[in-house]
Amino acid sequence: MFKTKNIIIVLIALNLAVFGACFYLFANIKKIDKAVSERLIQIESESKKDKSLRSIKNLMNNTKKEREQIVGLFVQPNGTVDFIEAVESLGKIADVKLATESVGVDALNGKATSSAELFRLSVKTEGTWSGTIHLLSLLENMPYKVSFEKASLDKVSDESSFAKDKRQVFPYWNGDFTFNALKIKNPPEASSKIN
Repeated sequence: MFKTKNIIIVLIALNLAVFGACFYLFANIKKIDKAVSERLIQIESESKKDKSLRSIKNLMNNTKKEREQIVGLFVQPNGTVDFIEAVESLGKIADVKLATESVGVDALNGKATSSAELFRLSVKTEGTWSGTIHLLSLLENMPYKVSFEKASLDKVSDESSFAKDKRQVFPYWNGDFTFNALKIKNPPEASSKIN
């Protein structure tokens, strides 16, 4: 009986050892499974980010031309002088004397946080009626978003200094025009470097 008791105790101890080992193994398997699942989720997430990034890069490449056209509708942060020179060259094309009176910048619809602003230009002109109207047409059709704020024409004289043949008499007109174009603001880091 003593022998049977010892065998039972040994068998119980062996069973407990086997159950302990199985519990330890299942706990480790569960821990490894959880770590593998987390890694798979992380890999899947990174894969989605990479796919999304590639999609955005493709979209950027596919829309480059259109984005450049849109940006071209705005006066660039460092393009103020170029814009004024372009306006003055239109005066020469229209055969109208053109002088820039004032230049200014205003917030776009009162939004100081906008990335664009209104670039205001006031010019005075002197020329024939047809030349002045031609200039207005050229200004309106500039490759920028131009909107007129003020336009006034005054007939000054029946004789013009524009007449090639002094026997011809062309009345000439003074014009006073104020118009706006959209301008991209200076980036904050660039303006802080200037100051």
